[in-house]
Amino acid sequence: AFEATEVELDRLDDKIMLDGRVVAQVPAGARGDDLLIPALAEQLDQSRLQGQAIAERRGDAASYVPKLAIQGDRDIPFNVLQRVMYTCNHSGYGDIALVVLGAS
Repeated sequence: AFEATEVELDRLDDKIMLDGRVVAQVPAGARGDDLLIPALAEQLDQSRLQGQAIAERRGDAASYVPKLAIQGDRDIPFNVLQRVMYTCNHSGYGDIALVVLGAS
């Protein structure tokens, strides 16, 4: 059983956090042709490789599947969420859960 890596989106100051550390900032109105967020991708790659190394030491390398949870409130702009999801998938995370915070 492996824990999921957590990506948190903060709409108030446009920060993207990975496991509690700020790794990138993407303003909601930012436009660009590239969906990839390089700073986030670099950190996700490191996290995935670390998870793989732990799985190998445990003898579970064959069953290792990198898991990720994206956490944010329902007011996160779609273009930011789209870029984060694209970056996560690009970095080898195919098992992605969305966690929506806040009252309905």
